Amino acid sequence: MSNKANELFSNWYESANPNPDASILPLRIAAINKLVKEAKTDFWLDVVRIYLDLSPKDSNTLIKFNEKFVASDKNFPLENNENLIRCLASALLCFKLEEANNRFSNLTCLAILNANFLGQYQSYSKIPTVSFAWSFYKTNAISAREVGHENSEERLDSLIKKFKTASAADASAAPVNATVLSVFEELKKLYQTNKSLAEESNVLWWLFSEYSSTAGDFFKNLNRSHLALVAAKELSELTTFDNGFASAEQMLSKALDIDQKNENISLFDLINSIPEQLKVNIVSEIGSELNEMTPCLLAIKTSMEGGDWSNAYKSFCNNGNVKNSFTILEISMQFYREFLFLSQI
Repeated sequence: MSNKANELFSNWYESANPNPDASILPLRIAAINKLVKEAKTDFWLDVVRIYLDLSPKDSNTLIKFNEKFVASDKNFPLENNENLIRCLASALLCFKLEEANNRFSNLTCLAILNANFLGQYQSYSKIPTVSFAWSFYKTNAISAREVGHENSEERLDSLIKKFKTASAADASAAPVNATVLSVFEELKKLYQTNKSLAEESNVLWWLFSEYSSTAGDFFKNLNRSHLALVAAKELSELTTFDNGFASAEQMLSKALDIDQKNENISLFDLINSIPEQLKVNIVSEIGSELNEMTPCLLAIKTSMEGGDWSNAYKSFCNNGNVKNSFTILEISMQFYREFLFLSQI
């Protein structure tokens, strides 16, 4: 685990307090290390909201936040501390993203990367939270699928022999248990390897068939705007690890046949070209989970109101401008990460 956040914290903290007492910094880090252990989805999504200068959905989040820092420092300011809280929330996210890869760190990563796709939020610029999120995303998309399974067959054979020997001696259950646990560890590695290979195989077959089960038609018969959505949805469904597929961008590029042309298009125009029934089906399937962490899918839901829905969207998403242009691959990748995010909450 990297200690970069710990090393940079004193510089980050200056954005909230230009001349901090040196004795305060260890107290703040101690509180952050306790908060990193929180294991609730709603808590981490609220921390992302604080980082984005939004109000948390659960008022208890701020209460818990303050309690942890007061527990470490009884002089922690509880009034007029908005900038301090935002600084600490931003730092906390970086500490979380340096923690071992787990469900909450991955969910936090996706929320950070997804929320500001349209640039509608003023991120806390003094702390490189987005850089930490991209580093986590790219690193763990690969490492989550890597398993050191060299010589696993030989180790399993050796463990079987030990198991037989321990069972025959029957002097104590401890050696038997230790051996069985080691066998399980080896089997887990083999399972993870097979899971990764199966994921890769399923994605390649999907690409090779060039058929969308969502649209009920071949890729070649769908316009590229339509395909940008359905391909992202289907690739997310084929992603069996919480961490995104390492080569998702290349896979979507192939599905969209980007070699021909990766044209620029606004999210507004792309969504308006998608058949209405497909929008209804996708929004109905997702349910009520669409929010600021899924700006592009929220835009699809808003578009169902008809007309120039861009103004209505601004009221839902902090003046996000859906008429800004992106490459079609950038939009498809954003859809992919949003579907991936929704699959984990």
